[in-house]
Amino acid sequence: MCPKCNVELSEHYLSNTIEPFWKQLSSLFKYPLQRTPLTLIGLLTLGLLLCEILIDAEVLFIMVPILAYIAATPFVLLYYCNTVFNRTAKGDFNTAPHWHEVTGSKSQLLLQFCLLLFLFFPEMIFEYDTDNGLLNVALLIIVFMQPAIIMIMVASKSVVKAINPIVIVTLIYRIGWPYCMLAVFISLLFSAPLVLISKLPYFGLLLVLLNAVWQYYMIVIYHLLGYVVFQYQEELGFRVGYSDYLQKPDNDKFSTLPVSHQIQYRLLAEVNILIKETKLSEALELIRVNTKGEIHNVDLGLRYISLMERCGKQKAIPRVGRNVLDLLLQENRRADGMDVYKKCRKEDDTFSPREEVLRWLLDCFERSGDLVWVESVGGWLRNGH
Repeated sequence: MCPKCNVELSEHYLSNTIEPFWKQLSSLFKYPLQRTPLTLIGLLTLGLLLCEILIDAEVLFIMVPILAYIAATPFVLLYYCNTVFNRTAKGDFNTAPHWHEVTGSKSQLLLQFCLLLFLFFPEMIFEYDTDNGLLNVALLIIVFMQPAIIMIMVASKSVVKAINPIVIVTLIYRIGWPYCMLAVFISLLFSAPLVLISKLPYFGLLLVLLNAVWQYYMIVIYHLLGYVVFQYQEELGFRVGYSDYLQKPDNDKFSTLPVSHQIQYRLLAEVNILIKETKLSEALELIRVNTKGEIHNVDLGLRYISLMERCGKQKAIPRVGRNVLDLLLQENRRADGMDVYKKCRKEDDTFSPREEVLRWLLDCFERSGDLVWVESVGGWLRNGH
């Protein structure tokens, strides 16, 4: 129920408000070009370059640490890619995760890596034979299922579900025909480094550079798959709230507000929960006790007035109205200002805010063409407020 209009609301799915993934390709490729993912790619590539130099120099006594580093590189990248997927699937498409935000189960990552090895390197497991039609069909099916398996694997954190044919087919069916486009695009992304290595003349740094390209594409792939999960959240059974999707407030700016202002921002969230549970009297009392008549948050003030109307406490609206009108003037919220002023005058014919507020209201009513209220507010100003 809308706390202001007292009418039942209808849900507008978030997936209807965002662009399809095939229209976001440019932003998908820009995503890894942020400081944290670029630093990660740079450090991993630099480490691999150092390993290449030491191997060529035949520094055998540190061969074990070199091999350990080379083996650990994919796990570090996969660790970060998982966080990219989860962050994107929650609706944050712009900001790549920072170091302290990277989380995940190490044992589950090991299982993921083994499964990805099978997905992305089928020719390493099966000897590819162009004359073997059955094998080609099997490899084609594996390539087609890659995106679904990765999405299930990372979202559910279960490799067992990721290899369950029923779960895979269900996910593909729910996404529909765009899944075919997704599968082709993922295949092209991962094949790009392999195509490059087959076309370029071999030189010492080639494998290191192609490894950097592969890391870049892996971040793009996981970001894209997270975006698809968000886009088809209703079909896939996910739900992301508007509070997760909409742009977060500026924490630095928020932290500079006085403590009393910060408290009322949090108070509004508690009040909204009570309203959703239809506990209107409790919400009204919560505002009254915590604000003690001093409103610093304009939305909280408007919610306070709305609750007074719905709880039959209209007589108290003018007392709160002066404070709320001052806040509305600061944010130049004309429609709300005119509405609050009318409610205050309805309950108290002698209600009169500050002269500055009255002049602002006069301008609001003139712009709206409401001549009756233009005359009323103008009369108050002519009579010396």
